Amino acid sequence: MESGRKFDRGCIAYVGYHVTPAMLLVRFGCKNPPPRNELMAVERLRVFVLALKACKIGNTVSISYTPDGLPLLKVEQEYTLTEPNKKLP
Repeated sequence: MESGRKFDRGCIAYVGYHVTPAMLLVRFGCKNPPPRNELMAVERLRVFVLALKACKIGNTVSISYTPDGLPLLKVEQEYTLTEPNKKLP
């Protein structure tokens, strides 16, 4: 988040382009000091991006971490359309 605030949950949104761990690390570095172990940071972000791909747009997810520090996403609420919306991708 640009504001630096932390949240317990987030909503999956469509960004319109492929997101890579390297891109996320660059964005992180714009507002934060570089990670001590860049290889570990990229691996954590790689696992995070893979977990995001399993989620659907509109789902609300929370994040937790394994003992190794790898992220785990949990779908807290699934978003379902009650009727088709032709504006969605």
